[in-house]
This record gives sequence, structure tokens and C-alpha cells, in this order.
Amino acid sequence: EVRGSRITQPYKTARVAEAAQKVTDRLVKQKTELAEIQRRIAYLKDNNKHKVAGRLTDTFKDLQGKEALLKERLKSTQATQSKIVSVEKTAETLASKEAQKQALSKAKKEDLQRVAKKYFTQDSRTILQYMPKQK
Repeated sequence: EVRGSRITQPYKTARVAEAAQKVTDRLVKQKTELAEIQRRIAYLKDNNKHKVAGRLTDTFKDLQGKEALLKERLKSTQATQSKIVSVEKTAETLASKEAQKQALSKAKKEDLQRVAKKYFTQDSRTILQYMPKQK
């Protein structure tokens, strides 16, 4: 929605959108870093360079530690992103309810009567009968 020279977003505030963008950027960066670490681990394993004399190398141990740390950070970032998404959905729901209220408040008596005459006719009725259970 555009008002004057400024763009308004009925359900997303600039702060929520900015936070969502930052979290998404951080998530992409962390996933990229994790993929690189996992690629390096796989390379060492595939070329049998992860062990020397039956023991894991320091480089391999370091990569495993970095991988575990990145997985924890990624999990935390995903939780943050989930919270932001839920805030956005809540705001969107509230905005749509507000829009419905505004639309109903703008409806005039004549509009309601016109719609009722058009749709609530003898031909468009459904009559239901309630049949109680017999004992």
C-alpha cells in the first residue's frame, strides 16, 4: 500500500523485516560454513588422511569441533528464525482481522440489504431438519 511518498506495510513493521533479513543472511552464511567444514572432513576421510597410526589427526579433530560448534549455532539461528516467522504470521493475522473490521464498519445498510436480496432468496435456501436419536 502506498500513501503519499511513503510505502506502508500493514502487517510487517520495518524492524521485523530487518531482523528477518539479518537472521536469514546469518543462516545462509552458517550453512555455507558448515558445508565447507563437512566437505573438508569428507575429503580427509576419503583420502585416509584423517588418521595417522590409528589415531585421529589434530586437523581432523579441529574440524570435528568446528562442525559441532557450527551445528549448535545453526540450530540457535533456526530457532530465532522460527520466532520471527511466528511474529510475522501473528502480525499478518491481526492485520487481516483489522482489515475485516474496517470493511464491515464501512458497509452501509443499503449495501447489506442489496447483498441479502441477491443471495438470500427462496431458491438459494437450504432447509435442515434435526432428527433426534431414538432410544
